[in-house]
Amino acid sequence: MHRTIDVIIHADGTIEPLEPLAVSGSQRALLTILEQAPADGGAVVDDDEVIDALLLAAGLQHIPEDIPADLEPLSEEAVDALWMRIPAGTPLSQLVIEDREETF
Repeated sequence: MHRTIDVIIHADGTIEPLEPLAVSGSQRALLTILEQAPADGGAVVDDDEVIDALLLAAGLQHIPEDIPADLEPLSEEAVDALWMRIPAGTPLSQLVIEDREETF
């Protein structure tokens, strides 16, 4: 399970969580240090952004350089229509296989 929490890192290196932590025994954690605090003063950190940063740093993901300038994100309606085409419980691997069969 992944959770993002807001902490204060003191000058001596100690870490102070800003919310209660329920842990049983010692646990390992990853710490991402933000160079700047969020503008609104809140502690909202998107887990997807943290994961993307870790993948980029590890060389497991890259941002394509040739993204067309006129590329528009799908509308909510288009995304919903795509989800409706996927039968519930179908493994992703099966969907990829079927998609590849259609292109050959």
